[in-house]
Amino acid sequence: GGILDVSPTEIQGYRAIETLFKIPMNEEGLIFVSSITLPFADCSYVIKLQAQEYTHIGERERLVEERLKGDGKMPDVWAQDPYDDRYQLGELKNASDDARFDLFFPDHPLSQVRGFMFRIKSSIQFDEKVSNLEGLKD
Repeated sequence: GGILDVSPTEIQGYRAIETLFKIPMNEEGLIFVSSITLPFADCSYVIKLQAQEYTHIGERERLVEERLKGDGKMPDVWAQDPYDDRYQLGELKNASDDARFDLFFPDHPLSQVRGFMFRIKSSIQFDEKVSNLEGLKD
């Protein structure tokens, strides 16, 4: 698989880490996995979403590449690890994985995972017991 993003985030004052990966399927297509981990001293909560590419496999990549070439904005490097450009193994993040293209591909699993996770982060409500857990909220 490959890393698309690993970022610290905050949800209602709680520190968390958000991750987004893509994992190749045995046959063809990818699974996109997004998670938010809320770490505490003695436990953690994890919200995990995943969506699999079943149809139109590779279409997002093909159409984005055509658009970027047509606009004269094709990047010098199509795919690379977002944190270490020397790393070349696995399913690397490519230009079509950028969130700015989600609007053009709302039914694509990557767009859906990002959209659902955004809605969860915006609407989640924590039980008062969470505020009593040590090690997360400042």
